[in-house]
Amino acid sequence: MQLLYDNLFCKTTLAGYTLLSSGDATGYAKENIADWLDFDYWKADAAGAEYVEVQFTAAQAADTLAIYAHDIYTNSGSVKVKRYDSGAWTQVGATLTPTSNGLQILQFTSVSDTRWRIEVTSTPASKIGIGFLGVALALDDGQIGIAPPLVPGTDTVINRAAGGALLGVSGKPKASDLRISIELQTPAWIRANWVPFIRHAARKPFILAWDDAALSEAWWCWCERPLANPEYTHATFQKAELICKATDGL
Repeated sequence: MQLLYDNLFCKTTLAGYTLLSSGDATGYAKENIADWLDFDYWKADAAGAEYVEVQFTAAQAADTLAIYAHDIYTNSGSVKVKRYDSGAWTQVGATLTPTSNGLQILQFTSVSDTRWRIEVTSTPASKIGIGFLGVALALDDGQIGIAPPLVPGTDTVINRAAGGALLGVSGKPKASDLRISIELQTPAWIRANWVPFIRHAARKPFILAWDDAALSEAWWCWCERPLANPEYTHATFQKAELICKATDGL
């Protein structure tokens, strides 16, 4: 199980941080890819292979790409991750070819560099609401208390005739409730990993890949209630819990 929140595109306080693009269409600024908002977008000002790039003074690691709130699938497009290696742009991992306009994730062997790009190829130019590039926070699979959000939430409406006869049933998607609970973690692990995550989750959305072998079932998540502090359950171990909303974006 993995949490995606520590996004290179958002690390504005690191030395040398610079966000670039091949060109922005009017009203689709490159900064929109890095704001964790799923209702504004980056889109290139031309079709073909276009990119958003982030630069730093010191090398930064990444092992995961995620794309959310996009129309790359509609435009039969694809996405590549590239880093600037020894004076040339080199592809990292496989090419991501979306299977829907929902959340898409690509993972690859962790590597560090000072310059990173996501390159989107499509005709016409595609829009992207959220682009994540960074290191996933790995949790133990099958943690007690996690209910995998396999079935999207639905508001069901039942229509009946005046005499009670069933006329039909309809439904509209809604966010599912999701509970994440971890146990038997050392205080050092909590401080180094959970605390930075919940500080992010208190203010911004995040991505949960609940099964490493089924990344297509990952969900876009956000919190609507106060976050609980970790608790001691044993003399040297703590537990933590987070309750949030989740959707697959479809």
